[in-house]
Amino acid sequence: MTTLRWFRRSSKYKALATGFGLLLLGLVVCEENRAQAIAPVVGETQSRLVSLRVANDPSGVLWSVDLPYPGATAGSGVFVGVRDLELPPGSTLVVRRPNSTVPELEIKAEGARTGPHWVPVMGSSAVVVEAIGNVSGTPWLRMQLEFGIAIPRGRPFSFRDPPRFEPLNTLSPSQYQETGKSVAAVYWVNGAQWRVCSGFMVSRHHFVSNHHCVATATDCESARVIFDYREQPDRVEPGRWFACKRVLDNTAVQAFDVGVLEIDVPAGITNPPVPLMISEVGLQQGQPLALLQHPFGWPMRLVREGCDVAKWPAKSPTEGSMADFGHRCDTADGSSGSPVLDKQGKVVGIHHWGFVEEPGYHDLNRAIRIEGPVFRFLSKLKEQ
Repeated sequence: MTTLRWFRRSSKYKALATGFGLLLLGLVVCEENRAQAIAPVVGETQSRLVSLRVANDPSGVLWSVDLPYPGATAGSGVFVGVRDLELPPGSTLVVRRPNSTVPELEIKAEGARTGPHWVPVMGSSAVVVEAIGNVSGTPWLRMQLEFGIAIPRGRPFSFRDPPRFEPLNTLSPSQYQETGKSVAAVYWVNGAQWRVCSGFMVSRHHFVSNHHCVATATDCESARVIFDYREQPDRVEPGRWFACKRVLDNTAVQAFDVGVLEIDVPAGITNPPVPLMISEVGLQQGQPLALLQHPFGWPMRLVREGCDVAKWPAKSPTEGSMADFGHRCDTADGSSGSPVLDKQGKVVGIHHWGFVEEPGYHDLNRAIRIEGPVFRFLSKLKEQ
């Protein structure tokens, strides 16, 4: 069952939720559980049928279209879907930013399926879709394009007004600037809805988030893991993304809501994401923490103020044992999978659950403890 519940005591945030609900035709959908993956609210979606014959051109471009979406702002972007694709042999379909030659999505005719193919282009207000290549004769190019603006929306989980989300690039240089290079947002499509979580690198090719986020091969196919997605005073840095290759299958840690993706980090890439260190020291009640995250799918935020261990141990809402700990770090929908850090910048937990109407947990966020099978699994990945 879905409702329009708002888990925040601030009248300002209640008004904000109501306003967006009216502005976007009531599309702000909240889910009953507090697992914090969200479906970014999407404005009006446009659709375009492409059906034409193409021929070789000296530029190598067989067909091209610009899809502007001026409503995209910081923290939002454009999404593109391709359905019923029929590509001429020898051609490639490319989705890219207007001022870039780097493809956000690339589909080759050889072995291509008809779709759907989805891609988010965050921090951009336009995309270019084009077919390139060298073909024989004048073959048909056919597809159904769907495109629109993706605006992440959701609920904060905090008893501070406003929540203490600090834009990472507005802070003076600190260890968190460097640590943040290993933290990313992951966007994917599930049930025709855009969703977003957070996560971090644990080895050169392995990205840790929550199992309630990208959990299936279908989710993985559309997933984009976006690093360095940050906000500067005058612009949003769109960052760089890597594709999901596969979801690692490990039922022992999935029961605790730990999910691991193998991502496609090319060999020889400049400044690849560096794995975070895992702490081997147990936590204590009241211990100060920090949390790096992409709340609401925003560019990266840091939470330090009021961020500490509030309940040790705590019950896991997915596994049932006391495998979690409660914390008071501000979070929001989209924060799932964020690394909870100690003062040395080492990972001590994986955030995954917000406030619930349950005795002892009404005003607590929860994170997965890095112990037992979770610690052993992540440590083994670090050795790869």
